[in-house]
Amino acid sequence: MHNLQTLKSMLLTLPPEALIDAVLEDNKGSAFSPLLKDDTYIEQFTPFLENAARGAGDLDKLFCAVIQRDEVSPRALRHLAGYSSGGSDGLEDNPNTPADALLEHYYAEVSGRYLLSGKSFASHRNLCPELAGLLFNDCIDKFTVMKALAKNPATPDAILFALMQEDTLNKIKDSSSSGSYHYGSRHSYSSNGELSKQNKAEILCAIAMNPNLSQDSMEYLLFSKDSIGSEYKSSYCALMKNPSLPISVALSWLNMEDTPLGDDGVPVSEEVRMSDMTTALTERLKAQESATPYSVNPVFLKEDGLYTLLAQGYDPEALYATRKIKHTLNTLIGSSHKEEIALFERSKAICTSTFSALQYIFTDQNGKLDRHNYLLFLSKLNALSVDGEAFNIAGPALRICKDVIGLDGLLRVAELQNTDGCRDTLTFLNSVLASPYEEEMERQIKLVQRWLKKYDTYGDMFHDYLKNKERRDGGAPPMMHFYQRTFSHLVDEINHKLENLPIKDKVSVSLPENSFELAAIGRSQRHCVGGHHYASGCASGQYVIFGLKVNGSMKHGFTFQFNRTTGTLIQQEGFARAAVPKQMEKLAKACFHAMRNEGEMTANPLR
Repeated sequence: MHNLQTLKSMLLTLPPEALIDAVLEDNKGSAFSPLLKDDTYIEQFTPFLENAARGAGDLDKLFCAVIQRDEVSPRALRHLAGYSSGGSDGLEDNPNTPADALLEHYYAEVSGRYLLSGKSFASHRNLCPELAGLLFNDCIDKFTVMKALAKNPATPDAILFALMQEDTLNKIKDSSSSGSYHYGSRHSYSSNGELSKQNKAEILCAIAMNPNLSQDSMEYLLFSKDSIGSEYKSSYCALMKNPSLPISVALSWLNMEDTPLGDDGVPVSEEVRMSDMTTALTERLKAQESATPYSVNPVFLKEDGLYTLLAQGYDPEALYATRKIKHTLNTLIGSSHKEEIALFERSKAICTSTFSALQYIFTDQNGKLDRHNYLLFLSKLNALSVDGEAFNIAGPALRICKDVIGLDGLLRVAELQNTDGCRDTLTFLNSVLASPYEEEMERQIKLVQRWLKKYDTYGDMFHDYLKNKERRDGGAPPMMHFYQRTFSHLVDEINHKLENLPIKDKVSVSLPENSFELAAIGRSQRHCVGGHHYASGCASGQYVIFGLKVNGSMKHGFTFQFNRTTGTLIQQEGFARAAVPKQMEKLAKACFHAMRNEGEMTANPLR
């Protein structure tokens, strides 16, 4: 190890250029590293650096090289910052620079000359309240500086609160703005216009995620905005992921008030905002469960679990304190038999509607439940590993199906088809049989039973028979206009973004605006999406269904069905019910997200 005398000799004998190279290129563990860790050496070392570099014009560069070394302690950095004979450029880039030295350096930077960048100061981990206030006032028009302040956990809550105000955001200019600004200046703004929605959303999301944001400021961001623009909506989602926000408080903030209607009669985006918030909070709960197993009630980890609880009138905050699935199921359906628990745990979603439907078909006219046979049927479903969503249809509709094909028929449909196929088959069967005329209903029952006797199958063939029968016997359904036509003005913009993606085939969105256009997709794809059930769901706004054409062809494309409110992908199929590649699924989710966010698509939907 070199001692101080050796270092002195080295400094005095090396040419300035060689000394600079030695400091810049020196690796940890070699000559300079042990000495740079010692505060006393640094204090004696400084004059030698000055003497070695004097006359070379590289003093600032040499000091900057030393200052940026990780080995230099905060005390030594403070000494270097106050060393008037040398420069201190780079102090803001060293994470060890103490707050007082950082503040002193900032004053030196802005005193009498232009400050070219404040981002490093704003993002420094030792940012003090005084410096944060200076940056907020002096750099208010700089997007990169304000975003760094928004992200920095050291930024005081008062600055974060001021930064989220609309009048503050309107002063910030996009990152493309150019030009220097002088300390104390308040009017040297770029002429590039106001901050874009995307950059405004980035700042608000950074504030929402900042662990130093107080609960009062969180409540302001969540509840005190008069309008719900896409930039604010994204910040609500980020807020749900803030590690400083207790989950119990986040759950208490969720509500399901009736969605008001706009002037055009279309519901405003409150329900979509709530859906996005519950999705974001669910992601946080899943991360918590992954880090600490059995710390989260399983009901919150299910698909759309939080949203479903809210929609059905349950109090998520009260359920959060419950860890045992038995207690949870008792709260949800008033019962917790082992067979019910098994079906509930296995199902992807909260299938409370399924339990209601199954109990309905085992309840007599006097309202008495045949619990023995109900549980026996559940045990058979569990033996087949059926997902509860397979029977997620209305109780009266399921009873009609049971009366026609029997309990064994229901089990065979569930056994031979996947979850979506089973639910669709039962929905089609109920639609075929639904008639106000008893004679017509009896005729249809005989036709279905005759078909089953002839072919003796409850799989895909039965599904397709009922699908085609519904279309044929139902005649031409009345044309229904879809809620999703409100997204039609975004399709060209979304397709333009799809064109610029690095993928082999050309992909484009085909968004049906009415039942005729939906039926055309169903015919091209040879599957059941064109049926009355799906058209009704699109007309009511329950579903959003669209196709992704591949190279301009729907036949070679894919169809996707989303729950408009929760954002869940319900079904996806290719031609003749073929499987969908993962890449297409990601693109479809990105397109749906863009429809709900006024054309703003995920930066890299293929990631």
